[in-house]
Amino acid sequence: MRILPAKEMECRQRELRILILLALIVWIKFFVVDYMVADVLNWPSFGSMKAHPVRHTLRAIAVAIPSLAAILSVIIPVSIVPAKYRSRALLMIDILFSVLVLTDVLFIRYYSDIFIFHDILLLPQTGLIAKSIWSLLKLRDVLIFADIPLIMWMLKRERIALCFEKISRKRISVSLFILFLAVSVQVFAGWRLREERPNIMSAMYDRLSVCAWVSTASFHWGDVISLTVKAFEPDNVPQRKIDELRGWFDKRIKTNKTPPARGKNLIMIQCEALQQFVV
Repeated sequence: MRILPAKEMECRQRELRILILLALIVWIKFFVVDYMVADVLNWPSFGSMKAHPVRHTLRAIAVAIPSLAAILSVIIPVSIVPAKYRSRALLMIDILFSVLVLTDVLFIRYYSDIFIFHDILLLPQTGLIAKSIWSLLKLRDVLIFADIPLIMWMLKRERIALCFEKISRKRISVSLFILFLAVSVQVFAGWRLREERPNIMSAMYDRLSVCAWVSTASFHWGDVISLTVKAFEPDNVPQRKIDELRGWFDKRIKTNKTPPARGKNLIMIQCEALQQFVV
């Protein structure tokens, strides 16, 4: 049985293989990030296993389902765009996922942390640390993008053949059902994390731990949702919140008539960011 899409196959079979292969390729890329997350955290798990590579691999595999679900949550909607644009859209998705994976890898190497989309605002400052970023790159990082030229070469040599069917009601129904399952898996993973560690989701104080629980790919979905919600939140502080803060301070003034810092030196240290390295 051939795995790659070939000319002698029906169009539906070829497209199905294309989507499955793309999902697996992207999942392998995120698996690398999940492995690196497990390596940084180095949690004792799976009994007293001392073989770190095996332990980290098993921990990365443990979040394989939510990771694949997060990837399908992107690929499935793209797979129902008009047929003439579908190949370009899927290629663009592969490129964007590859860039995201490389960014995660560099963030883990530099900060021992994961990338969030809010950090895109820091792009103008990239030139200041360009040498540091360049020093973090390794030759094996090229493999993150290796599938793209390989696919191009196989298409040119006619080793594989692409074909995309037109959109039908049945296709949309099946796609929506798969999308529903994928989203449900991520919701369940997030619910389980909230039950086990209720404060970590709201505070996001340990992003690597979140990734270890729900996968890196699912974490990025949560990050996108969080940014979207914040974008629609009002900038002004509600009057009710202001009154609540004033009431809290008024109460403190009445109970603490003598300022606790009177006659003492006060040293304030303001840190732009708190990382795992020493400030």
